[in-house]
Amino acid sequence: MKAARWFRVAAPLLLATLSGCRSVGPDYRRPDVSLPTSYRHQPTPAATPLAPPTDTWWTIFADPTLDALQAAAIEHSPTLQAALAARDAALARRGLDRAARRPVVNGAADVTVAGESTERAVYTPRGVENVRETGDSYSLSIAAGYELDLWGRVRRLTERADAQVEASEADLAGVRLALAGDVAASYFQVRSAEAEARVLEERIASQRETRSLRASRRAGGFTSEVEVARDDAELHALVADLAEVRRRLDLDANVLTLLTGRAEPLPPGEAVLLPEVPAGVPAELLRRRPDVRSAEAQLHARTAEIGAAQAARYPTIQLTGGGGFSSSEFDALFDRPGQSWGVGPSLSVPLLDGGRGKAQVAAARAAAAQAEAVFRQQLLVACREVEDALVEARGRAEREAAQRQARAASEEVLRLTRLRYDHGLVSYFEVLTAQRALLDLDRSLAALASQRQLAAVRLVRALGGAWQT
Repeated sequence: MKAARWFRVAAPLLLATLSGCRSVGPDYRRPDVSLPTSYRHQPTPAATPLAPPTDTWWTIFADPTLDALQAAAIEHSPTLQAALAARDAALARRGLDRAARRPVVNGAADVTVAGESTERAVYTPRGVENVRETGDSYSLSIAAGYELDLWGRVRRLTERADAQVEASEADLAGVRLALAGDVAASYFQVRSAEAEARVLEERIASQRETRSLRASRRAGGFTSEVEVARDDAELHALVADLAEVRRRLDLDANVLTLLTGRAEPLPPGEAVLLPEVPAGVPAELLRRRPDVRSAEAQLHARTAEIGAAQAARYPTIQLTGGGGFSSSEFDALFDRPGQSWGVGPSLSVPLLDGGRGKAQVAAARAAAAQAEAVFRQQLLVACREVEDALVEARGRAEREAAQRQARAASEEVLRLTRLRYDHGLVSYFEVLTAQRALLDLDRSLAALASQRQLAAVRLVRALGGAWQT
């Protein structure tokens, strides 16, 4: 009774003491990072706030075929499945660390049936007697334990687990972003190769027509063998270019098949909308880019480990208690004489550890410093990749605009040449020459369209996803 009375008095005092305890070690604060207020190649920030990133950013290209390929890639990607498993493992580890903040209760039951198989002679005052001894025992007990987190060691470990879960979520988002980017890039490369192959086929047909006309004129003595040989050389070069384009097409199709698990031919392509992806300001990368978010979460985890290492050097108090029943007869197991109980704290104080605790704190601080450097470096890399993507997107757009103007002029040349041919002012060779010039520009535009699409994908990946204003 005295022990119970002492516990009733001490427990409120102990809880009041615990409520005033503070976790040792540094609290996490995001490092001060110096970032420009705008990108050099997009000096004006977005006019309206940017919404959070979407999981289906590729829909900004308005291509149903691409949407279907992305859905197939998400379903079949083993890389994404591995990232999901890593996230689930981080959640499970967080559950383990959180469980350390709760009491542990264990129950035990023990039954022992013991005895001698035969009787034996025993000398007693009454004479020799034949006896057979038994030693049956039955016990039922329960034990509970709880570590008083006076210095916040368990809280710091839970904080680390929370940060690692956040890092795994960011890693998962990064895998999704990379997978979607690879699918979009491969798809646009396939479409570009298809368009270039179609232009080359038309160009080869035009060149063959030119070569046939040249051969007829050679037979009539109106041109030289050199002109025919030049046409042959150009024709074979075009055929070689077509073979190279088809090789690229097959390789890109193989990549797309590997990413999506779909081997069937793509439906005919449509015009792809090239959206203007808002870039915002560099500070937005802190919450956009999965790799930056993951690096910051890892820094948070390493910072929490400093406090856990420091708390491990302080005394540890365990509250333990238990009780149970024991008897040599099962029917008397719960009788009062067989009851037992006990409760009380235990104190563990590290006295000499050979410098292990100090070394663990130093190692935790060094790991945090390394994580901070990685975070800063990742942010710099992110800013550079966005700047590069903006330069690429702007340069490709300007070149494509100029090339389209050149094509419009070339198309006008072909129209006027045909008009002159209809009036008998020029030969058909002039028409074929103007037609070949237009087809060459179409081939160049097909490549530029793919480059613009790839630049848009690169910008989306650099920004960490697409945003709607």
